[in-house]
Amino acid sequence: MAPWSFGTGYRRFQQGMLIRYGHSKVVILGAVIRLSCTTALLGAGYRIGGIGGSLVGAAGIISGVLVEAGSVQLRAIPVVQCELRRVSGSGRPLTPRCFFAFFWPLVDDVR
Repeated sequence: MAPWSFGTGYRRFQQGMLIRYGHSKVVILGAVIRLSCTTALLGAGYRIGGIGGSLVGAAGIISGVLVEAGSVQLRAIPVVQCELRRVSGSGRPLTPRCFFAFFWPLVDDVR
């Protein structure tokens, strides 16, 4: 399930940027893509038969997340190239305190 962790973190990072720049519908489309891919792989595993349910389930979840991460990445490229580069920084350096103030609620939500 290690690829699932990478895919989830990566897609959430990209989705956050897309939401920030007004492309929140991409998140909904990504969820539809993820669920469709997962369902298709689970259905294929069921039809083939003879494969352990935990293996089919893990493969379905991992593939769905990675496919969604790829689709979100494709949608994020124009945003990075056009919109993100136009935004100037605040000029303040990122301190550890500011970083953890932003990051801790994200980690705390996972537990």
